[in-house]
Amino acid sequence: MVTDPLPTYDSKKLNLSINRPINPPFAYCTKSGNVQNYAIGSTSSNPDVIIGRDSKKQVLLIEDTPMLQKIHTLFLETIGYSVTLAINGTDALEKYRAAKFDLIVLDIGLPDISGIEVSKQIRFQDKDSTTPILALTTMSQAEIKTDCISAGVNQIANKPILINELKTIISKLLNLN
Repeated sequence: MVTDPLPTYDSKKLNLSINRPINPPFAYCTKSGNVQNYAIGSTSSNPDVIIGRDSKKQVLLIEDTPMLQKIHTLFLETIGYSVTLAINGTDALEKYRAAKFDLIVLDIGLPDISGIEVSKQIRFQDKDSTTPILALTTMSQAEIKTDCISAGVNQIANKPILINELKTIISKLLNLN
């Protein structure tokens, strides 16, 4: 949550209403319709600013190991993503059905349903889905590559993964380069 005060505007002049708290980073839209990023601690005095919807991309993180849940969530949030955590395959499928995600980060070795099976079910449920799936594994990529590709996984990476490697892979998957 931002601790620096946001610029204040006369809400009557702007016809401004905010229905929920907004956590940075977020976007704002000027009256002309141009979307801009609002910098934390900005001192902008532009009376055209109308605060808008949070622009973070949504990631479904599927990981059963508590320590890796924390690390991967921290990495993803640090590089600017909003994370929904699923602790096993069943939980992941329920959360996938309930919301739209821009990316799925999937542990292959889940306790109830394998990550490969979760990927197959996601692709089967939503045949038009273009949501990229990044599989994380401690296994050799050569061992599981064929199974992952046939299950609809877009990219495989070994655990542990470094934050810069994760950022590079996600940028490629989401075409952010």
